[in-house]
Amino acid sequence: LHQDIATLQKNQLIIGLGRLVLTVLVLFIFPWTAIIILASGIPQIYGNSRLKIINKKFVEGNQKPDPKIRKEILGIVAKILPNVIFYALSGQIVIWILSVFGNSTDLASVGALGRFAALMAFFTTISGTLFLPRFSRLEENKETLLKYFLFFQLILFLAAGAIILIVFLFPHQMLWLLGASYNSLSSELFLIMLSNCIGLITAMTGNLMGSRGHFLNPVMVIGLNIGAVIMAYFIWDLTTLRGILYYSILYQIISLIVNYVFSFSIILSNKE
Repeated sequence: LHQDIATLQKNQLIIGLGRLVLTVLVLFIFPWTAIIILASGIPQIYGNSRLKIINKKFVEGNQKPDPKIRKEILGIVAKILPNVIFYALSGQIVIWILSVFGNSTDLASVGALGRFAALMAFFTTISGTLFLPRFSRLEENKETLLKYFLFFQLILFLAAGAIILIVFLFPHQMLWLLGASYNSLSSELFLIMLSNCIGLITAMTGNLMGSRGHFLNPVMVIGLNIGAVIMAYFIWDLTTLRGILYYSILYQIISLIVNYVFSFSIILSNKE
């Protein structure tokens, strides 16, 4: 909120370097998944403790919680909790469907191609650090909110467009990183990255409005997801990799449209 970007980024860099060093060391000494996960989590604990120190520049740690503010925060948590739980479960719906109806080859392909979703993490971090706090502090003015909202959307589309362009121009180079078994999945790579890019815009748009305390109704979110699955079932073969990727794109497009309708209705409802 105070945009102390340099300090925050330095802390994140320390966490990242610590995670890299510990993971590499543990990988060759104790090559067990549980140990590696623990090694990657230790730097985060250290980083969180540093955040408390960084925070002292802006807040007094010995202050007692304000009952009114606490009640408001818990109210927001209650609103978003169903969406968070459902998102955690539905985020793996592609893998679930392929696990039940598909085959092991398509399932492995989804897992391998999904690794490129890490490209989104950079833009998620940047927007969460630079744009969301600024948007959350804006006054309740229709023109100001609309201007910043559209500017943020432009940046999101440019970022998503850049990712899609890279995937379109260099699919074989990207698939080479996964190994020879996946060289023939250039079109599937494009589809899964298209879905991820639309999902990035959708998630960031939702976070933008969430930063001001506005959230979609959980019933609507869950209903949309179930409706998209039913619609896709009658259009594509969901037992195939392409079919499941088409479903994923359809769902992301529907979610994006709903988020836009919700966002513009909130912004334009301001009287000022």
